[in-house]
Amino acid sequence: MRQQDRAVHRCLALADVVLPSRVAAPSPYDSMVPTPATVETVLAGVLGQLGEKGRVHLEHSENVARRAGIQPVDRRPDAP
Repeated sequence: MRQQDRAVHRCLALADVVLPSRVAAPSPYDSMVPTPATVETVLAGVLGQLGEKGRVHLEHSENVARRAGIQPVDRRPDAP
């Protein structure tokens, strides 16, 4: 059993839900790409279910993060 498969197998014993993902990369190091991609996918699904209320909440959270200096300012012309 590959090391990655063993890690998922251990998670299955502890978690209600496991969302495995993989990225093929020409690197000998583990990639963190699957983690934010999975989080973004789950967040998009949650926001889709929450509708306008979810969008407003996320926008408020992003504005708080910008004011706190932990998220860059969005400089697109159509940005809130």
